[in-house]
Amino acid sequence: MSRRDAIPLHKKRQDAFVDVLTRDETDIDPHKEMTSHLFLGTGIRNDTGGHLHRDWFTYRGTDLYLNIPDYDECRKEIDKARKTADGSLCGACERAGDGGYTPKTQASAGRQLLIPNHWTNHVTGETEYFGLKDRCERYFALSDPAAPDGAEYGFKMIQAGGKNGFSQGFGSRAVRAVAAKSEINPTLRKQRLLNEGVPSDQIRDFGTDEEGNRIPDLIAHDLRASFCTQLARNDTETAYAMTKTGHKLEETFYRYVQFARDELDKDKDKDMF
Repeated sequence: MSRRDAIPLHKKRQDAFVDVLTRDETDIDPHKEMTSHLFLGTGIRNDTGGHLHRDWFTYRGTDLYLNIPDYDECRKEIDKARKTADGSLCGACERAGDGGYTPKTQASAGRQLLIPNHWTNHVTGETEYFGLKDRCERYFALSDPAAPDGAEYGFKMIQAGGKNGFSQGFGSRAVRAVAAKSEINPTLRKQRLLNEGVPSDQIRDFGTDEEGNRIPDLIAHDLRASFCTQLARNDTETAYAMTKTGHKLEETFYRYVQFARDELDKDKDKDMF
C-alpha cells in the first residue's frame, strides 16, 4: 500500500518529467528510466511493473501492446529473505494467495495497453515524441534488428540490483530519480499535495541526489494517476478509459476527470465571450 493518496502531476510538471525521459542522453539508471516511462505511459500499478515480463508484449501490425495477464508465475529474483520458504513467491504474490502474480482487480486482467511513441502535450497543445515504444524495444530486445548489442538490451524483466523484477520501493525510487533531473520544484510539489488534502505528516523531504538536485515527493502511483488524468485531458470516454486503467468503479476514475478540469486555463475562458 502507498504511504499516501496518489496525486497526479500537473500538466506542466508532466511536460517537465517527459522532457527528461526523451532526452538523447541522461545519467539516470536505465532501469529506473524504463520503470518510470512504463508507469507514465501505461498507468500500470507498481506491483505489475515489478512482475512485468518480456513475454507480456505483443505486436499488432507495427503497433506494440502490453498484455496484462490474469495470472502469471512469479519470476522475480529478489532477496531470499523476501521470498517464501521454497523461494517460489515474492511477498506480494504470497499475500495475494493465488500462487503467483495476479492483478489487483478483476477489471485489470486481460487489458491490452498500447505502448505509445507519441503523446499530446497539453502545455504546448501539440502531439510530441514520447518514445516509450522505442525504449521498450531496446530494453527488452523486442525487435532484434532494432536493438543494438550491449548490457542494457535484451532483459526479460526490469532489473533491480542485477536481478529480474523489482520491489515496490524500487518503483517509487525510480520515479524520484527521474523527477530530480526535471524542473519539478519540490516546494511547489509539496504545496500541491497539501492543496489536494494530503496530510503534512505523509509528505517527505527526500533531500538531494548525488548531483545536488532536489528530489520532489513522488511515488510510483502518482504516475498511474498522471496517466489516468492524461486520458481525461484527452477527453477519452470514461467507460473506454476504464478498460485501460483497470478501475472497477466509474466514481473512482471520476476524480481524475476533476483533476483535468482543475487545470483549465482561466484566461482562455475569457476568449469564449
